[in-house]
Amino acid sequence: MRLYYLGGKVLLIADVVFGKIDDLFTFLRSDKKQWPAFFELAILFAVSGFLLGLKTNMHGLQINHLIMGALVSAGTVVGFLFSLLGFFVLFFILKLIFNLELSKSELYKIGLIGNVPNVLSTIFTTICTLLFGFNEKGYTSIQAFAGAESKPLAAFFYILDPFTISEVFFISYLVTRFTAKKKLFPVFIVIWLLIKYAFGFIG
Repeated sequence: MRLYYLGGKVLLIADVVFGKIDDLFTFLRSDKKQWPAFFELAILFAVSGFLLGLKTNMHGLQINHLIMGALVSAGTVVGFLFSLLGFFVLFFILKLIFNLELSKSELYKIGLIGNVPNVLSTIFTTICTLLFGFNEKGYTSIQAFAGAESKPLAAFFYILDPFTISEVFFISYLVTRFTAKKKLFPVFIVIWLLIKYAFGFIG
């Protein structure tokens, strides 16, 4: 069932989780600004970030839990905004290279869809932190448990995250199918994973 409110789509996260490709295509083609979908994700990031912050330990620094919650909450929302920008830039470049028929509005909405795995990762990490305590390396990547010292190996382990992998594969599939460029599916995956690996290595 498609739900709309204030001129935009709500429950975008449900369409992604259940793989409702046709509904997502309708979302991409819509000429509406889709503010409800934006605020849906922003609120989920903010709330999960706040709860995560309540359990965050900054190497022994004595910071009030509520203040830490507010800081982490703000950080996750800012991260969401930068992620939107990152998606826009990435697919704008891919659009130019591979002659994809994507409007600026569609690029923005791809960013919204692409952030669903990110917010699910934040929610999952928050739940694990509340149950098992704070882990500086998180709970989603292999690096969180392997603790590799080698930087190239650590960067590789960091991208072996189910949420990261699902983001890359799902969005690559969605975009290549939406633009009728299915043959580019593996190309997008390789390019995207290499970019993530490079950022992980540099970081």
